[in-house]
Amino acid sequence: MKTTHSVHEDLAMGEVSALRVLDRDGNKENGLFHLATAEKRGILSKMRFSWNGKEWDGNLEWDRKIGSPAWSIETIPSGLDSNTPTIFTGREDGHFHAYMDDGMPAWSHSFDATISSFSAYIDPFTNDPLVLIPSIDRTLRLLDAKTGRYLWGDTFASGVNIATERLIQSELVHMIVAGGNDNTVRAYERPARTSPREKNMYPMKWFYKFESYVRDASIANDGTIAAVADDGFLKVLERDQGEIRFSYEHGSFAWKCHVSDTNNSVISSSFQVPVRLGNGSNEYLGNPGIVACHDLESGELLWETAPGDGINVNCWDFATVAGKSIACLGTTRGDILLLLVANGKPMQRIETGSLINALEIVSCTNDFLDVIAALERSPGSIITCRLHL
Repeated sequence: MKTTHSVHEDLAMGEVSALRVLDRDGNKENGLFHLATAEKRGILSKMRFSWNGKEWDGNLEWDRKIGSPAWSIETIPSGLDSNTPTIFTGREDGHFHAYMDDGMPAWSHSFDATISSFSAYIDPFTNDPLVLIPSIDRTLRLLDAKTGRYLWGDTFASGVNIATERLIQSELVHMIVAGGNDNTVRAYERPARTSPREKNMYPMKWFYKFESYVRDASIANDGTIAAVADDGFLKVLERDQGEIRFSYEHGSFAWKCHVSDTNNSVISSSFQVPVRLGNGSNEYLGNPGIVACHDLESGELLWETAPGDGINVNCWDFATVAGKSIACLGTTRGDILLLLVANGKPMQRIETGSLINALEIVSCTNDFLDVIAALERSPGSIITCRLHL
């Protein structure tokens, strides 16, 4: 197997903290995609990438100052509606902003605390563009992405860390799951033939209380929920009443989880905060985390990586290629690593020398996987990769 990767020294002068592809579904055939990035120095940019037959060429289309670092960025496909913003940022100073495709501001809100993650998506029943925003100000909010209008929300006893959503096709319900610093994970459902604009459209179905902060959650296609928390536990919960199907204790902070419908499994990771060595070194000290995979029904441990493998996951993305689920991991020691979810075997590893802040799978075929990532360095924070399978 061979790889092609390029570091784009001239695209981002500062360190990129977040990125998101704008037209992910349209680039398999035409070798073209657009990317939105946020730099830690408070710069928002849109870039254009094209495949020249050997590697990805990148060009800056526009950039603008946004005043504060954005820790998360999401996009809605351009062309949906000329009056709909396509780029959304959640900032360190609590500001949430929406931008048009040309970079012009559309609307904004000022919340009381940092927004570290959120979701932008199209409602499965009405095709309305929506943004789902958890915030450390204790509030979960659902907004109209076109206007910024508040549609629905819930208040937690402490900060809300994460929120995710999914259509449960078999039941014709749309599910939202959120978790927070009050140690709870909460499930909400809205039936088909209803609008997100109706009052109280997402009643809480149930909540479950962990022993520590909830860090991530993922929803299976049947509504089964996986969630992880700082106490090191992965827990898989039933859709109807939130009963525990099984749990697994990582040796340290449980950091991320993802349900693979292809393999009927759940992959989760533990995380150790790395400490950078002095004197300008790119090396880190710290006990590496691990990645584990369980059967979603039985809870059987299918595989796990060893601490010596050095897979301390900071970010990840997933794709299905030829019926196989593939995980693309960005690690704290600077690896972009492909794992086969079925057995945990590494497929390819690219060593970048810098912690991976963010990554996304741009496109995939049976022959290759295109990945773009942001490195913890400046300049040269953007790297593109074509990994041949």
